[in-house]
Amino acid sequence: MSTTTVEEFQRNVGGYLAEVEKGHELVISKNNQPFARLVPATSVPRKNRTKIGWADSTLKILGPVTGPVLEEEIRTGA
Repeated sequence: MSTTTVEEFQRNVGGYLAEVEKGHELVISKNNQPFARLVPATSVPRKNRTKIGWADSTLKILGPVTGPVLEEEIRTGA
């Protein structure tokens, strides 16, 4: 969460809104007192997990794709 003053927010509205759009929160202060909090209207979009290959770096296939994986294979990584 970032904090800024009203004056700084007014000078850089576009930049601050871009950060909020990315999912960051912003607290705006006036006279050294927080008075507003800007948060994203919706959650940050997640990766498209329906696209083939989205988990290339984290997915480990332990057995044939057409058959079940046994618990022992999961534990041993075989």
